[in-house]
Amino acid sequence: MQTFKYTLLALALAISIISCSGGSSSGGGSSESSSNEGSSNGGETPAVSPQQLATGIWDRPVYAINGNWSIERRTDGDFIIFNNNFSTTNGPGLYVFLSTTQLDNLSDNNVINTSFEIKKLISNSGAQEYRIPDNVDLNQYNSLVIFCKPFSALWGAADLGI
Repeated sequence: MQTFKYTLLALALAISIISCSGGSSSGGGSSESSSNEGSSNGGETPAVSPQQLATGIWDRPVYAINGNWSIERRTDGDFIIFNNNFSTTNGPGLYVFLSTTQLDNLSDNNVINTSFEIKKLISNSGAQEYRIPDNVDLNQYNSLVIFCKPFSALWGAADLGI
């Protein structure tokens, strides 16, 4: 009976190792390939790392905004990403925009007319991402903006530097 328990335990461990390594039969569970294996990866599409187009902090917080943001280009599109350390004061109707206006010239009065609305802010803290529509040319925009629509108030902004 003791031998059966150890055999069952060894089998469960082996299944666990195989499932964690993606079922690879190359041995060792390593995802790195040796130099003599060539470039074939069993028909799988190779992972493409996101291209970072811009990154920064909130250069012009009108209300308290902290944390880092970035814009990434992935195979499925461009994304605005707020990192885990993102936080802002809670407010009604906060939206994420891209604006053609330079950071220093942004005001409550010109955000709506010079900006493209991305989406309502998901949360006032933590990691979140927003897909930028394919028809948006990032080279046309200068600022990343959080704007309070109900009160037409600039909440904060950052220079894209693209």
